[in-house]
Amino acid sequence: MEKNTICHPITSPECPVSPLANYELNARIVANNAPADGASFNGVHYTLSSPVDLPVANQQLEISTTGSATLIVPTYYTNNSGVLDVALLNTVPETVELYAYLAADTSVNTHSFLTFIPVGPAPTYELISTVLIDNARADGNSQNAVMFYLTYGGTGVSGTILISDFIPSNPPVSRTTGTDGRYTAYFTSSNPGSFNVSAQLRSDPSVSTSETITFTPVVTYPVFLGSNRVPTPRETNFLGVEPFFGPLVITAGHRYSIRGIPTSGLFFGECPNSYVFNDSSQQCRLDITSDFTLLAVDSLTPIRALNSGVGRELHSPGYYFNGYSAQEFTVDVYDLGPE
Repeated sequence: MEKNTICHPITSPECPVSPLANYELNARIVANNAPADGASFNGVHYTLSSPVDLPVANQQLEISTTGSATLIVPTYYTNNSGVLDVALLNTVPETVELYAYLAADTSVNTHSFLTFIPVGPAPTYELISTVLIDNARADGNSQNAVMFYLTYGGTGVSGTILISDFIPSNPPVSRTTGTDGRYTAYFTSSNPGSFNVSAQLRSDPSVSTSETITFTPVVTYPVFLGSNRVPTPRETNFLGVEPFFGPLVITAGHRYSIRGIPTSGLFFGECPNSYVFNDSSQQCRLDITSDFTLLAVDSLTPIRALNSGVGRELHSPGYYFNGYSAQEFTVDVYDLGPE
C-alpha cells in the first residue's frame, strides 16, 4: 500500500497495482435532482476498498451513463483514499442510470439513479399596488394611501421605485421598498376628483403598476337636506323620529337638526332603559335597536345617527306625545356634519 500512496496520482501503466478479486465498490449520491439547465450538477462519490476495509488507490474505474447526461470525470483513477468523484450535467429533464466498473474486474461494479428536473421560468420582478385608504376629503390634509409591493421570484425584496402622481402632475419621487418589499405612499389634495398614481422599478421601467384614488369635495355644514310634511292623524297619539326624517337619507356619525317642530301641542318623552320607540306600533320596544343617540334631554333635535339608512326606517328612544286631536306641520332637516 505504501507503493500505491507514493505512485498516486501517476497513471496506472507507470505504477501498476494488482487488483484483488474481492474489492468492494460503493457509491454515495452527493447531489441529486439538479435542474436540467446544463450548468447544475448531480454527483456520485465512489469508494473502492479491500476486504479488510482499506482504501485501494490508483485503480481505474469505467464510468458510463444512460440518457442525455454529460459526464464530468477529472480522473478515472481512485485517489489515495480510494475515492473517485463523478459529476453529471444535463439539458434534458430525465432520470439517468450511472454505472461504474472496476476496469481490472468488471464484476466489481455499482449503479445509481440520478434525476434532472425541469427548469422553471427565470425569476422576475413584479410590482403590484393596493389602495389602502380612498375617498379622503379634498382639504389639503386628509390622506389617501396606496401600498406598493415589489417581489422577485414571488418574494418581497427591497428596491428603488419611482412614484408619480397627477394631483396635479408632480415629478416622480424615488422611494425604497422595505426588506419585505412594501412601501406605503400617502397623498393629499385640495382639488376634488379622481387621480392616477403610478410606480415603476427604477432599474426596469417595464415593471410598473398604477391605481386610481379619489378625493371628495369638502362640504360646508350645515347642509339643508329637505322638508318633510308631518301629519298627525286623530288616532295617532305619539310621533317617533321616523316621520320627521321621512325619505331623507341619513348618514352614520352625522348630527342632524330638525327645525319647525311646534312648540305647543307636542310633548317630548323618552323610552326607559334599552327600549326604543317604534312609530308604526306606537310603542317602546325592546326587540329593536336604536339608530340614533339623543343629544338633548327635552327634544328630538339635535340628534346623532348611529346607523345609515332612509329616515322613515330608523328608530330612536325619543318620541313626542301629540296633545292635540289632529294637526299637520312641516319640518326642515339639516345635516350638521360628522363630529
